[in-house]
Amino acid sequence: MSPTTTTTIPTSISAAFEAFNAGDPEPLIALYADHDVLVIGTDDSYLQQPTAIAQTFRAEAGQLRADWDLQAQSLGTDGQLLTGHISFVLPDGNVIATRATYVLRRDRDNWRIVHSHLSIPQG
Repeated sequence: MSPTTTTTIPTSISAAFEAFNAGDPEPLIALYADHDVLVIGTDDSYLQQPTAIAQTFRAEAGQLRADWDLQAQSLGTDGQLLTGHISFVLPDGNVIATRATYVLRRDRDNWRIVHSHLSIPQG
């Protein structure tokens, strides 16, 4: 199914990034589905359990800041595709720019991340 319409990013996503930047990873952790999630990064890990995701975010919160520019597209009533860029600002001021993709699924009244992908553009 291809994206159908542009929509607004759920406020829970924006709030979770803001909380992460303030040193609180828990709202971001809560966005991830409570089952294994397909997480594709720059290493060899692909499928992560919720405990591994939580451990990673807890270790990184307060250590780096995430500046994001994401756009949302509807995948029907229960799905969204977020695409764009996230720049991670390291404690020393260096910036790691990434491309980002998230797939969200509505779980009752909440949006949950079921897939996330970050990649570092070449060049």
